[in-house]
Amino acid sequence: MRVLHLNAGNETGGGMVHILNLFSHFDQSEITLGLFQKGEFYQNALKKQIPVKLFSSKNTKDLKVLHKLIRYINDSEFDFIHTHGPRATFFLAIIKPFINTPVITTIHSNPSEDFVGKGFKGKIYHSLHRFSFRYVDHFVVVSEEFTRMMKRNFNLNDHQLNTIYNGIDFDQHLLSVSKEKYGYNRDDFLIMMPARLEKVKQHHLAIKAVKSLVLKYPQVKLLLLGDGSEMGNVSRLISDLGLSEKVHLLGYREDIQEFLSCADLVLLTSKSESFPLVLLEAARAKVPIVTTDVGDVSKLIPDKKFGWVVKDHSIDGIEAAIIEVINESKKGIYKPQCIKLYEYASKRFSMKHFCDSYRHIYRELHSHYNKKLL
Repeated sequence: MRVLHLNAGNETGGGMVHILNLFSHFDQSEITLGLFQKGEFYQNALKKQIPVKLFSSKNTKDLKVLHKLIRYINDSEFDFIHTHGPRATFFLAIIKPFINTPVITTIHSNPSEDFVGKGFKGKIYHSLHRFSFRYVDHFVVVSEEFTRMMKRNFNLNDHQLNTIYNGIDFDQHLLSVSKEKYGYNRDDFLIMMPARLEKVKQHHLAIKAVKSLVLKYPQVKLLLLGDGSEMGNVSRLISDLGLSEKVHLLGYREDIQEFLSCADLVLLTSKSESFPLVLLEAARAKVPIVTTDVGDVSKLIPDKKFGWVVKDHSIDGIEAAIIEVINESKKGIYKPQCIKLYEYASKRFSMKHFCDSYRHIYRELHSHYNKKLL
C-alpha cells in the first residue's frame, strides 16, 4: 500500500511532528511526503531520510503547481492521498476530478479557528477550506471533541470519520541540560509555553498571569517558544507591561526537548486545541502541566492527580494553578504526580498505538474501495 502525504511545507508545530511521527513506523516504500515549499519541515524530513517530493511554485497563489501534482499522482499509482492542512486539502479539492485516488485528510485543528484574526482574507481562506471538505473521502480527527464538532458543523457521519489521538515515543532518550546553559539561574522558576504565536493560543492570558505572579514570585520567568503572525502584538504587550526581563520571546526552536528538561512547568492557554502534542511531550519529560480546558486534554489529565486544568480560561485561574505548582515544587511533592502522569500517558498514547491505528484505517479503507471497484 502506498500513500502520498501532502502538506504546504510551512508547518513547524504539532502538525509537523504528527506527520513525521507517523512516518516513523512505515516503510519508505509505503509513504512519500509531498511539500509545496522548502522550510523547517522539508529539512527535518530529509534528516529523517523520509522520501520527499517538492512541488515548487513561485508563490502560494501559483496554481501551475497543480499540473505537476496531477501528473505525479496519476503516474505514481498511490492508493491514497492524505492531506494535512488547509492549503494541501484545497489543492486536492481542485484536482479531484482529474485523479482516481481516494483522498483522506487529518483535521489537526478546528477549521473554524484556523484563520481567526486574519481579517477579510481569513474569511475567504476559511470558506475555501470548508468548500474543500466536499471532495474528501475520509477524515481522521485527533480528538473526540473535534470529531463531534466535524459532525455538527460539516454534516459528516460516523462512516466518514475516525478519531486517532496523537502518540509519541515514550522510550526516546531525552537529553538533560541545566538552566545555566540557556543563561538562567538554578533558582529561576521556568514556565515554558511552546505554542505558535497565533490568536487562538491566547498568549495574553499567560503574560498577564505572569505580570501578577512576579510580584509574589520574582524567580518566575515565562519562555515563549514559537513563531507566528502575533509576534508583533505579543512583543508589544510584553513591553507595555514592563515584563521584558520576565517574559522571553525565543522564537521557533528545534531544541524544545532540551528546554523541557530544565523547565519547571509547561503552560498552555489556548482557546481551541484538539489533543495537544506538547502536553504529551511534557508528560514524557515528567514536567508539571497547567492547561486551559480545551479539546480532549481531559483524556490526558483526567483529574488533579495528573495535572492542572483551568476550566474558566481566566487569568486568575491560570495564576492560581501556577502558584500551586510553585508551592508543591518547594515541598518536593509534585514529582510523584509527574511520574504518575508519565505512566498513564505512556500506556495510552504510545507511538506504536498511534501508527498502528493509522495502518488499520488504511487497510479498512483499502478494502472498502477495492470492493467498490468490483
